[in-house]
Amino acid sequence: MVLPPHPPASEAVSNQESLEISRPSTEKIPPYLQHNDWEKELNYKLWVTKGARFVASARCRRQDYWSKLSLNLLNSYLIILGLLPFFLKATSQTVSWEMIGVAVTGISILAMVWGMHETAEQFELKSHKFHECALAIGRVYNRLRQAKQLPEAEKQVLLGQITEEYEDILAGHDNHEPLDFDVFKLQKPEYFGMSMLDIFLVKLKALVFTRLLYAAIVLVPFLAIVWLFGTELKAAKDHIRQRNKPPTQEPAVTSTATP
Repeated sequence: MVLPPHPPASEAVSNQESLEISRPSTEKIPPYLQHNDWEKELNYKLWVTKGARFVASARCRRQDYWSKLSLNLLNSYLIILGLLPFFLKATSQTVSWEMIGVAVTGISILAMVWGMHETAEQFELKSHKFHECALAIGRVYNRLRQAKQLPEAEKQVLLGQITEEYEDILAGHDNHEPLDFDVFKLQKPEYFGMSMLDIFLVKLKALVFTRLLYAAIVLVPFLAIVWLFGTELKAAKDHIRQRNKPPTQEPAVTSTATP
């Protein structure tokens, strides 16, 4: 009996590498999927979805607060700009009152469009809905945790019921933003394998997504009004200083008569 020749060493190594590549790596598979256990997978989904919906509720509540605050401040800026001509009665050599009228009109349009947009978002209602969804998923999650003590047959029946209830809850509510899941992962960064850079980027994204736009809408008109007040007061002080300055006496011109 003639045995087949052994393959070359390089070919054997390449075959072994291809075998390792084709074999699924358990390190890249989430822990709840490694054993093909639906109970663990459902437990993970309920836990993650419940936490993300609570985070979404808190985000919408913060956005509702900042939305109302920005609208109130925009309306306050309109009142302040409207009263400027009555407080600054001195000469206005830097900014014309026509420009202030244009600014008032522009801020009025901005406040109207911004108010319509924020009203359509309905952050307060979304926060309430996300909170209700999280509570409903939490009740189902508690039932799943309690089912671990039941016999296997009863537990399998309960798993099917919990799965249907979970799908019904998700079908009756809007989905949360991907940012909400990222913020939820900050509660257990070691479990999700997050580095310090990942944590910083998520916090930065949350800050930009929830507060930066509102801060810009609040601060830009405020800084413009402060600059306008400063320039007008400086112009008024210069005018008063010029008015109170004593007149300079010109030296007398002596004329010499020519013979």
